[in-house]
Amino acid sequence: MHLEFKFDTSEIQRKFRKLAEMGKSDRLTRKIANVLLEEAEDAFDAERSPEGEKWAVLNPDYKKRRHEKGYTGKILQVSGDLAMSLNIDYGDSFAVIGASEPHGQYHMTGTQHMPARPFLGLGETGIEEIKQILNNALKNAVED
Repeated sequence: MHLEFKFDTSEIQRKFRKLAEMGKSDRLTRKIANVLLEEAEDAFDAERSPEGEKWAVLNPDYKKRRHEKGYTGKILQVSGDLAMSLNIDYGDSFAVIGASEPHGQYHMTGTQHMPARPFLGLGETGIEEIKQILNNALKNAVED
């Protein structure tokens, strides 16, 4: 199953287009993809969506079973497979992030029996970081 989330990135796209027109967009999408990866890693660490929404607490029965098995760590990190399956891709005009673990889609959107715990996305911190990358590139392009 393929999930696609889009964000209002009009300001980012405008700046990127300007850099591309100037021929100064080299390596920017790699940097942007890394921001997406940082946002996802931060989501796992903070147990919140990249937009800042706290993840739902664990079902008490499930939490008890986890504790009985000796795991008292963070949500979605019993094995670490999901967080470790994060991967990025980028090209001349795109930057994306995904998770190769198939169950990641269920955590992103939730199910009838499980609340969503989104870990992919772009919050204000990431948006500001991308804007700064583009602003620096624009500044450097003008100075060249």
